[in-house]
Amino acid sequence: MSPSAPPRVPLTLWAQRKDRLFLTVECPNADAPKVNLSDDGVLTFSASAKVDSTEGEHTYDLTLELLHPVNAKDSQIQIGPRRVTMVVAKTKEVRSFSSFFTD
Repeated sequence: MSPSAPPRVPLTLWAQRKDRLFLTVECPNADAPKVNLSDDGVLTFSASAKVDSTEGEHTYDLTLELLHPVNAKDSQIQIGPRRVTMVVAKTKEVRSFSSFFTD
């Protein structure tokens, strides 16, 4: 794989309740993934990973801009060997399922 290849976007799953947002970022075999969540509602993820032993490493990048601010201090982020799971605490209750992400 050439070094100028664009980064891949990892599979991202989400669900939400009035008071929290659940996110899962799938990136198997990630080497030292970096996750950052800011109070203004910006989530960034980056990692390098090999899909299998026959391929070279790929770069994965994801930036999610949430519509509302969040409480990053009270949020939970767990980094595992296959995925990153997050429980993001909202600063206010939002009822609509589609109203938390920007277009």
